[in-house]
Amino acid sequence: MSDTTESFSVHFQGIEVLNYRLEPLLPTEIKPSVGFSINLTHRFDGENKRVQVELDIQIVNVENQQSVGELKTCCTFAVQGLQVDDEQQTVTVDEQLIDMVNSISLSTTRGILFTYFAKTHLNPLILPIIDPKDFRPQPEMPGTDVPKES
Repeated sequence: MSDTTESFSVHFQGIEVLNYRLEPLLPTEIKPSVGFSINLTHRFDGENKRVQVELDIQIVNVENQQSVGELKTCCTFAVQGLQVDDEQQTVTVDEQLIDMVNSISLSTTRGILFTYFAKTHLNPLILPIIDPKDFRPQPEMPGTDVPKES
């Protein structure tokens, strides 16, 4: 999959499942009511022109706040036009790029979660549709300068 705008071009390179855990349902338990805690981490590699989006999903029983499961994925994208300032340790990214990689990462991880939950007590659970704009970096000044992670 690829997309191009005036300032960058993106190609999906792959996905890895970094962690998966599912707590078994005890025989006395009723199917729990669950909620999601979702964190995204963007890693920018200017030298190799790549962006990695790590998506960490914690699934929690809302009644007792106990962990029910976890899935952590990493989607990798090749990005032409990525502006990296190694001296300042910053990356300047277009909001469209962030929205695009977030959207693809969320959708891909939703499918993996659905597959991993098949034939388990969480089978009917589906990651909700989330606006990828909710995960944009929050800059202090206009423009989007994001600290570079090593």
